[in-house]
Amino acid sequence: RARAGRVIMVPAHDIAEELGNLRIVNVVMVGALSAELDLDEDVLLSSIEKRVPPKAHEINIRGFQRGRQVVRDARRHAKER
Repeated sequence: RARAGRVIMVPAHDIAEELGNLRIVNVVMVGALSAELDLDEDVLLSSIEKRVPPKAHEINIRGFQRGRQVVRDARRHAKER
């Protein structure tokens, strides 16, 4: 049986709910994943801005950033142990 390695729980639903729109759960998870990928954050943010209606830009970007921060905080916490 293969091991998963490091697992970080991302409360995407809770974050989306806190920000006021459950539709952004996927963007929260994209933000979380982005913290682990070797991709420029600006490329992903630009993609969000191109694909999301203008009225939803701000909340989606906030969701992306919150997801990214959850992973960064978890990584920092793991290093402190």
